[in-house]
Amino acid sequence: MPVISPERLSTLIGRIYDCVIEPDLWPQTMREISQDLRCLNGTILLVDLNHSRHRVVANWNAEEFARRSIAQHAEEITAIYRSTPNPMHNPLDEPLVVSRDVPEAVYSNMPYYTEMLKPMGICDTLQSIVLRDTNRVGVF
Repeated sequence: MPVISPERLSTLIGRIYDCVIEPDLWPQTMREISQDLRCLNGTILLVDLNHSRHRVVANWNAEEFARRSIAQHAEEITAIYRSTPNPMHNPLDEPLVVSRDVPEAVYSNMPYYTEMLKPMGICDTLQSIVLRDTNRVGVF
């Protein structure tokens, strides 16, 4: 994981606060965060855990991917969050790392992983759970 200087981190946190006031700034802010963390894309996703409904709130470099993955694999994506041990109790500053926090049996044979993520060269995801509710999660 790349090291981000305290000054740069402060700038990024300020940009996130700006997005609260002006949501149209999210794509640019996600681009900056994703580039600093060497991530392929950034998405804010709301996941209804009861009905496997997903809503992309904002994204950078992921519009087509998010649309396709949700349309084709909504139930599998929901299963990832359902299978995560205690996602509601992880510290706020501790991201959800699929390879570490989700049992391998859950995701390794999923078409979502084998047909979408793996062919794109994506081997893991790093997510911050920003909304924690028994019926839904919001992830960035």
